[in-house]
Formats: sequence, C-alpha cells, structure tokens
Amino acid sequence: DVASETAARYWRIQQTTNQANGSNTIISCSEIDWYETPGGAILNSGGTPIRSSALEPSFEASFAYDNNNSTFWASGVEYGRAWLGYDFGSPVTVNEFLYRNRSGSAFGAEEAMTSGVVASSDDGATWTDRWHLTSPGTWPSGGEIRTFTNPYLNITRMPVGGTGWTSVGTSNVDGA
Repeated sequence: DVASETAARYWRIQQTTNQANGSNTIISCSEIDWYETPGGAILNSGGTPIRSSALEPSFEASFAYDNNNSTFWASGVEYGRAWLGYDFGSPVTVNEFLYRNRSGSAFGAEEAMTSGVVASSDDGATWTDRWHLTSPGTWPSGGEIRTFTNPYLNITRMPVGGTGWTSVGTSNVDGA
C-alpha cells in the first residue's frame, strides 16, 4: 500500500469480500463519490463510470454516480474480483471516497463491501494498489453511507476564521 500522492486518470475500488461472507458473490453500490481532500470537493463530474461487470443492463455503473439513491450498480458474479471506478478524463489524486450501499432491499446489506482495495491506473488496463480497505463493521441495513479514507494520509483540521474547519493533508509513506 502506498499513499495516493500520484495522480492518475482512472480510479477504482475492488471488492474482496462482502457482508454475506461469500455466499453472495455480488457487490452493489447505490452512490459513490471520490475526493482528493477528505470532506472536500467531489471529483466525479464530467468523467465516465467504469466497472468490471454489471449483473444486467438495469444495474449499470452510471447508476452509482447519478445522485439517485433508488438506483444502483450491481456486479456480475465475480468471486471477489468485482470493481467499480471512474475515468476522470485527466489525472486526479484520490484520498477518500464515500460509499452508499444499495437501499430498498434486503440485499443492500448483504451486497455491501466489507473489504477491498483502492487502485489507480494511467491507462485503464494496468492497475496499482494504493491502499487496502479495512472492514467498516456490520452494515445493518441498506442505504447506509460509509467513508473510506487513505490510511497513509495524515490530516490536520484547522479552524478557519471562526466559521468552520479546513483540512490540510500530508502523506505518510513510511513502510509503503
């Protein structure tokens, strides 16, 4: 695992397990947003959603980026190799993403990702692992939001003129 200080055009999350502990090999996602600075501006605008597969045409990757919590992407059966990502069109640095699991179904919690890896690519074909996702704990129901931040990123929050907070990030690549 390395810090994500290197910008890349393509970014993805690849599931290694879901909450159903392997009995359900599909992963689904209602919404995902990518960030350079934790809690900062959303990066995924104007690019193209990418994915390893879709269970059927009504579950395409674009549904994970449409700001509609009643639609979702669902992978095909891939046994821990399913992934969802974004072609940003030009290189960006990603240090955090927000993941909302599928809502409106018992499958939302079962198909929620519990471990995986964030990877980047310059060409969409050769991928470099950036950091591994640690278990977010149990997903009790569908429609929940979890935020995953690069564990190699050191964040200091500083007050801004008494009106809010800003984040200043630096990378820590010790042991990478």
